[in-house]
Amino acid sequence: MSSQVNMTEFCKGLNSFAELEAKINNTKKDEMIIEKIKHLSAGMFRIVVMGEIKKGKSSFINALLGVENLVPVSSNIATSTIFKICYGDKQTYRVFFTEESEKQPIEVPAEELESYGTEAGNPGNEKEVSFIQVLVPSPFLKSGLVIIDTPGLGGLYKDHKRITYEYVPRADAVFLVTDCVESPIGQAELDLLKDLNNVTSHIFFIQTKAFAVDSDSRLARKNNNLNTLKGAGYGDVSSRYFVVDSKLKHEADENKDMEDLKDSGFQDVINLIEQGLKPKVQSIMIEKAKIELKPKIVALADKLNSMKQIIMADTEEERKKLQQEKEAYLNEFNAFKNKELPELKIKFKENFTKIKHNINDMLNSFAPNGEIYERYERELHDIQTLEEFLIYSNHLSEDFPNKISESYFFITKELQKELETLYSNLSLEMSSEKSLIVAGNNDYTVMPDNTAFQIEQIVTDLDRKNSIYQSLRTGSIGGASTAGIGMFVGSVVGSII
Repeated sequence: MSSQVNMTEFCKGLNSFAELEAKINNTKKDEMIIEKIKHLSAGMFRIVVMGEIKKGKSSFINALLGVENLVPVSSNIATSTIFKICYGDKQTYRVFFTEESEKQPIEVPAEELESYGTEAGNPGNEKEVSFIQVLVPSPFLKSGLVIIDTPGLGGLYKDHKRITYEYVPRADAVFLVTDCVESPIGQAELDLLKDLNNVTSHIFFIQTKAFAVDSDSRLARKNNNLNTLKGAGYGDVSSRYFVVDSKLKHEADENKDMEDLKDSGFQDVINLIEQGLKPKVQSIMIEKAKIELKPKIVALADKLNSMKQIIMADTEEERKKLQQEKEAYLNEFNAFKNKELPELKIKFKENFTKIKHNINDMLNSFAPNGEIYERYERELHDIQTLEEFLIYSNHLSEDFPNKISESYFFITKELQKELETLYSNLSLEMSSEKSLIVAGNNDYTVMPDNTAFQIEQIVTDLDRKNSIYQSLRTGSIGGASTAGIGMFVGSVVGSII
């Protein structure tokens, strides 16, 4: 009961925050916060199932809920949209379309599901499906649990990654699926984990198709994946790693066989959800909401602090002075944004174009009719015998790669030098007698006889978009960006080659 009160109080607090933010900014209440309140009040806890294509994600979901063919699993098709699976009195499928399509949701029979939710039936999402809602009378979902089946990553369908990643921020918990048959956990999964770690700490690993291989292979795959995750900095995740077999789970359900249920590995997954996640649902959701709303809270706190600085000034004259300095600063920034920044972009583009031409001139020495190319042509033309040709071939195999490496290194250095000069010149050109000091954090230290300094700090954090302005005005970009230029140089030269 107390946890429910906590959720209720938290939603009330969010609503109060939304009202305060709207009042301060003179706008309507933030739709994102309103949706968040609705989501929290409904108590929907979303488990998002993700992974590479053909790893058995949909089969895992069907087996977990004990309903065969609840979502499409055919080996010759690929799920192309989101399936949101939640509790309902009877098994029902509703297709929801994108806002742009202006189509109303429709209910479809199970046999037509593939024509809306798979790549074979709906190639390139030509039917403009947003997601498919699956209602199922499973006691497992009755508490408000929602399972989201996402399209497989990788493979031929590049748009699937975009669809899947759109649902990453909505996850309260994630089941990352791999298997015993295809490739082990690799870079694609590790890249996905980096994004997931910014969303939720409740990430679990599911290794499917356990009985498609022998026990030694099954264990070897598990240990390999655990070592890969540990080597990537995720520590020991063995307590969050489960090996399952969906076919055996269906057989166990059909025959009411507890031994098969245990061997299938699904009993451990069910225990995790029932005993590990469900009792903590509200605390997990509240903590996630705090993380998501933190930037908005910080921004509003900064704005209130700015107002406080003016209100708490000792005299009317000082308040007026603070307000004038703030307005002058904002006017200066707006003038920079509207006039000087466009000019700066043009100058940068012109200078960078010149630099690219210089690099191209250097690289042209390797092109047909270029200096280096013609030298090798002349040497090859002078060869008269087979013995000379063999000797020259050996010489060429060693000399040419070295020549390319030396030239690449020289060109890279030249490009880096020219870019640094360009950044330095632009920084000096934009600097003025009044240097603007960027606040390193949100703690505004009161500086005696320096109210302008305080205002500049406040405004800096109020308008994050002026970071370019700050960097150019102080001339800091020339020195601070040297490391970044080094990385940038390599990619530019590489793309030109």
